[in-house]
Amino acid sequence: MRQIKEQENLENIVSRITSKYNIEQIYLNTYDRDILPYELIILVSNKYVKTLGDLVPKIVNTIREYPQYKTMCYVAFQAKDKIREGNLFLFTSCQPQKLIYNKENSEFVPIPENFDYKKCKELTVALQDREQQKIDEFKAGYYHFNEKGKYALASFMLHQTVELTYRYLELLLVAKERITHSIRCHHLYLKEISSIYACVFDEDDHDDIVLLQILEDIYRSTRYEDNFEIDSATLKRLEVKMEGLHKNAEQIFSHIMDSFEQAYLENHHITDETHHLPGKITRTKMDENAYLKDAIEQLKVSLSEPFMIYLFGYRARSFFIEGMINERESTGICDYYFDLLVISETDIREQLSSLQPLINERLGISLFLLYFTQDQVQKQLDKNSLFFHRVLCGNETLLHAGLEANSWHFHENNGVRTKQESNGFLTNASSSFEEHFLMIRYND
Repeated sequence: MRQIKEQENLENIVSRITSKYNIEQIYLNTYDRDILPYELIILVSNKYVKTLGDLVPKIVNTIREYPQYKTMCYVAFQAKDKIREGNLFLFTSCQPQKLIYNKENSEFVPIPENFDYKKCKELTVALQDREQQKIDEFKAGYYHFNEKGKYALASFMLHQTVELTYRYLELLLVAKERITHSIRCHHLYLKEISSIYACVFDEDDHDDIVLLQILEDIYRSTRYEDNFEIDSATLKRLEVKMEGLHKNAEQIFSHIMDSFEQAYLENHHITDETHHLPGKITRTKMDENAYLKDAIEQLKVSLSEPFMIYLFGYRARSFFIEGMINERESTGICDYYFDLLVISETDIREQLSSLQPLINERLGISLFLLYFTQDQVQKQLDKNSLFFHRVLCGNETLLHAGLEANSWHFHENNGVRTKQESNGFLTNASSSFEEHFLMIRYND
């Protein structure tokens, strides 16, 4: 009954918005937890490019009777440009299965043809590198002028470093940056959109309130006034905040990339295609693969903690170069891709992160290691995760059992959704992308 009601609400919302405004597409992000709002990603006509700021409050007011729905508005061509630049939020939000409205006769497609997960990931990393370079340049300027005793200039460099960091995180998380020089505004905005933001500033703490005000004064005074002064002790306190923000920014980026990777694997590796496991015949062939054997042996030698290894993805790409002189002679070239799930009792993520590139370089293969602790896996099984049930239910995919492999407690549905779940409109609109990527943007 609730799902029927939500579907009716959604139809009313779409009808209201599209009857008043020129909308290209609307996508729906849903969440498993009742406390979170549904999120409407609204791509508006390009004609609103100069008036989007005025349009957004009008759209919000149009659906004010439905507080459980949150709107995120983007100009259509700008959203497409951001996706092509590697914005993960829009890439995951604008997936075809989430589309709930498409303008009649519109040929607009936000995700370009042949633009896949790997391409988006590469561009995301490249974008992060470019933004980080800008941030590092201002940060180096801060330390340079601070060392020279030019504290006013140093404070401006610090302000710019902090502001650019906040702006990048906003783009990463919701593809929108706050156009303001106020660090307080950026702090509050990031606190609103991300659950893993460490809240570098505490707006209830007197000392932090003072520091936020000093940052406001720094930008205004150094840009528009003469003879601004600040002491080294205050700069040192701000420096601690700057470094804390940068450390947290690295954690947020890593978390997003890990979540995106896992979501992609759950959606694309565990399929019914013949080159994916499980399958006894396929497993037998895998046992004979020397590269895979070597990779497992290197993991066993390098890791002191007991662990299990499951194979959940395998691909081999081969081609032959025919001989130019003797047509019967040919040279075969084969590239191997192995996706392994590694499970241990304690956290060995850092060790695996170091081992993965080393093994790939030594063996000349493409090895991807997906890591979870036993407790994390059991929680996913309790949630009826399709991915973990398909990998763990049969021992055909088990390559190394350093832990007890029969200790899992499987869900009664074994990863299969109930009929009610399968037929539910909102359930169909949801995907693992949002479960992994979007959940980090909200507080528990």
